[in-house]
Amino acid sequence: MSRRLTSDRFYGGVDDRVANLQMFLSYLRRENPTVNETAAWLDSELGGTSETTRDRYLSFLRGLKLVEQAGSHLYPGSAGLRYLRSPHAKVLFAVLDDGVAGFDLILEALATGYPLTDEQLRQVLNAGPYGHDMDGPGVAIRHREWIQALGFARRKRDPEGQQLTELTSAGHDLWKAYDHDSLSRYRPKHEQQRSDLPLGNIPGDPLPDSIQEDTQTNTFTKDISYPAPIASQRTATSKHQAALSQLRDQLEERGCDVKKSKYSDLIAYRDPTETILLFEIKSITKENAWDQVRKAVGQVLEYKYTDIKQREELSEEVRPGILLNQQPPTKVEGYLKHLSETTGIWIVWIEDGFAGPSNEALQSYLDGK
Repeated sequence: MSRRLTSDRFYGGVDDRVANLQMFLSYLRRENPTVNETAAWLDSELGGTSETTRDRYLSFLRGLKLVEQAGSHLYPGSAGLRYLRSPHAKVLFAVLDDGVAGFDLILEALATGYPLTDEQLRQVLNAGPYGHDMDGPGVAIRHREWIQALGFARRKRDPEGQQLTELTSAGHDLWKAYDHDSLSRYRPKHEQQRSDLPLGNIPGDPLPDSIQEDTQTNTFTKDISYPAPIASQRTATSKHQAALSQLRDQLEERGCDVKKSKYSDLIAYRDPTETILLFEIKSITKENAWDQVRKAVGQVLEYKYTDIKQREELSEEVRPGILLNQQPPTKVEGYLKHLSETTGIWIVWIEDGFAGPSNEALQSYLDGK
C-alpha cells in the first residue's frame, strides 16, 4: 500500500474520534450496510449530515483498509478487522503509520526534542524525506490530532500562551517500541519478514543542507530552516552519520563489503560464509546515554536474528556490535565493559579513532586476524 501524504479526520472531536471509529467499524461488521444505509446511520449516530465530509472520511478509511466496499455494501477492511480484534491504540497507530507518511517523523520529533507548536510540526514534515511541501500547518494538525486522539500526545500552553504538543508517557512508550520496531507485531504478518528486504549500500551523506529533487519535468531546490528542537535532531543525525562513515571507511579499506538494511545500520563481511559484523550506531549525550545504549542492545540483538540469521546468503556466525559517537559517561562506560565481557557484543566508540573495551577485537578483525 503506497502511503499518502495527508491524513483526514473522523467524526467527533479529538476526545471522541477513536470511540466513534470503533463504533462505526462494529456497525459495519454487524450489519454489512449499503452505502445509503451507512449514510443514514452516520447521520443519526454521529451527526454526519454533510455528504462531502462523509465521502471524504470514507475515502480516507478505505485508503487505510479500515473499510472496504463491495458493490453497494460496506464492510470492515483487513485493517479494520485487525483493529476490531485488537482495539488498542498501538494497532490503530500502526494502521495510520502504514497508510500515511509522516506519523513517524512527528513521533520522533516529540520524543527526542521539546514540545512543539503546529507550525514546528509542519516544518518537521516538510524537512522529512516523504515530499511534504506545505505552506500552512493543516496537514501537521491532522496528523497531530490523531496522535492526540490515541492518547499518545497532549496539548499544553507555554508561559506566553502558545499552544504546544508534547508526548504523554504512553507516547514515549510507543516511541521506544517504534524504535525497537516492536510495532511490527501490530502489522499484517506478511510485512514482518525482513530477510526478504534487500541489503543496500550506505549513502555518503544522507542529510544534505537542502532538499533537491530532479525529475523529467521539474527541478527545484528548497532551503529549510530548522526550529531549535529539529536543529538538535539534525545535529544528532550528523554525528550518527559521521561515526557510521568512519567505521564504514575503515572496513572498506580493509577489503570488506559494507551494507545496510532497512533496519540495521551496518552489515560487513569479507566473505558472506564467514563471520558477519552487525553494528548499531548511536549518537549520545551525557543526558541520553543510558537510553541510547538500552535501545542499541535491544536493536542489535533483534537484528542479529532478523537481518542475518534469517538470510540464507549470510553466515550464521555473527558478531554484533555497538558504536557510539563519543566516549560515554563513566557509569555507562563501566556497564558497557561488563556488557562486552558477558554478552559478546562488541562495544566501541569514537575517540581519536576507535576506543572502548572491544577496540582490540575490532582492530584484529580489520587486520584480517
